[in-house]
Amino acid sequence: MPSFDQIKSDERASQELRREVGAALTGPIDPFDCAERLGVTIRWSADEFDGDNSGDDSARDWSGMARALPDGRLLVLLNSNQTPERARVTLLEEVFHHRLGHTTNELSSEGRIGHLRDQEREAYWTATAALLPMREVALRVHQGRLADEIADEFHVSMELVEMRIKTLRLWEVHKCRTEAHAPLP
Repeated sequence: MPSFDQIKSDERASQELRREVGAALTGPIDPFDCAERLGVTIRWSADEFDGDNSGDDSARDWSGMARALPDGRLLVLLNSNQTPERARVTLLEEVFHHRLGHTTNELSSEGRIGHLRDQEREAYWTATAALLPMREVALRVHQGRLADEIADEFHVSMELVEMRIKTLRLWEVHKCRTEAHAPLP
């Protein structure tokens, strides 16, 4: 669970990204539409990256990775076997790895190597904050909105919404509000 300082830091970084691409600080954001403004080139599947597609390309083994290019752009490789919702957070996760100065991961036939757990968590939480702004999530939780409704509105998975609700420490409120609005059997 992130600390309150980490939540504030994630929120600041995510709002900075939204401002940079000219997006509102609230509502859904499509990272694929923003890629050009972020200086990101997107490619799909491992053979685009190094000519060797030696793994089974399971989205559970890897979802994305990135490399800085000599011209200053960022090349993001996305696994084409993941859902569109997962690809949205993966793209932003890779952008935040780069922005936060994290070390890069490698892909081998055995899966990822050089995986740094704290950096993965920080990039994932910050990407999630960009997709699901704290204020918007809190508002919807207090309105009694269901996680799947929020997910549909923001074009992300229900699991990502639930994780965000939990990291914002709103899970108990969410459960109480949604149970209060649930139809009687």
